[in-house]
Order: sequence, then C-alpha cells, then structure tokens
Amino acid sequence: MKPKIVIIVFFTTIISLSNFSAYAIPIDLTGFSSDPAYDVAHGGISTSTPGEIIFYEYIDNSGFASDVMFFNDSFFVENDMEILSFSYAFTLGVDDYDDFFTFSFIENFNNPISPEIVLLEADVNNSSGIVSFDLTPYQNQEVSVSWRLRWGWDGYWDADNNWISDIAGSSARIFNLDITQSPSAVPEPSTMFFMGSGLIGLIVIGRKKSSKFFFS
Repeated sequence: MKPKIVIIVFFTTIISLSNFSAYAIPIDLTGFSSDPAYDVAHGGISTSTPGEIIFYEYIDNSGFASDVMFFNDSFFVENDMEILSFSYAFTLGVDDYDDFFTFSFIENFNNPISPEIVLLEADVNNSSGIVSFDLTPYQNQEVSVSWRLRWGWDGYWDADNNWISDIAGSSARIFNLDITQSPSAVPEPSTMFFMGSGLIGLIVIGRKKSSKFFFS
C-alpha cells in the first residue's frame, strides 16, 4: 500500500477516536430567574445581550439598595455534565467601597441546613477571571446555583433621619457560560463507521506487510 493511503487510513482512525473527547456547550438559561429585572431608573439584571448577563446595582424608590441576583434553585445536573465554567468582570461604582460579587452553590436548596458554598467573592475594583466548578459529584440531581451583586451597605443617615444610599454604580457581568459534557457512552453510527474503516485499513496494511515478509 502506498504511503499516501496509509496516512489517510491513519488519520481516519484518529478523527473517529477524537469524537470521544469531552466538549463544552453553552448553559441552557431557560430555568434561570432575574431578581430584580432591569429597569433604567433603578438597575437590576439585564439579559438583552445574548450569552451575557449584566448586573447593575439596584436602588429602590426609598433609596435603599438591594442584592441583584441571577439564579436557578432547581438546576438539574445531567449524568454527562462534568464542569460548569464562566468568565466574569466586576466594577465598583463611585464610593461603593463595600459592594462585592459572588457565585455560590447549594447542593440541596430545600434542606434548610444545606450549606451555601461560595465559589467566588470578588470585591476588588476592575477584577475579572474564569471560574470552573466540578459537577460530577452532583450528577442526576437538582442543585441551586446563583450569581449575586451584593450591596455593601454603603450610605448614611441624613439630618432628617433619612437613609441616603450610595450612588448606584457597581456592576458585574458574566459571559462564556458553558457546561463541559463527557463523551457519549454509545458512539454515533457515523463514528462507528469511520473508526471501523480505519481499523480495517490498518489490519489490511499489517497483513500485506506480513505476506511480503514471508514470501519475498
């Protein structure tokens, strides 16, 4: 067999085997909720940009700020889900010294004693990074995941005993929200065809070389 054909058969086998590697897909955000939803006057959660969630510090009509949260308390971890990952960026507003941004996880949200595991707590201005969380211990069960822009109680009481909140300026965003999935346990028909073709080709090559060795 010519070298060119040997190379083709070899790479056919490699390509078919590569279908068994883990791969990442965007997280399905269908079951997630925003609290509160964004409005121009107060702030909140904006989901208008595909693949990106933006958190704006929220101040209500009475002047109090509150946490801004994007969450799913019944996120089902499929049996092929391995890693949840995302990128984030956090920016403090003017005089917002104590605001911070978190990502947390609760294994059993309906159990009041189930602890909240904080996997990210960003409190440095203009901080950013990537977070990866191993989901394999929680496969085939519902968990709670949440991102929060937390208010640090910045503000003061004025002379008339009215609370004057900080300027609503802190913000955060998350993007590249992915789930890494394990390869399918049962290969697709096309995968089986290519892998079988490659292996048969390698066997034929081996036999031809053996025949040449014994009869030359």
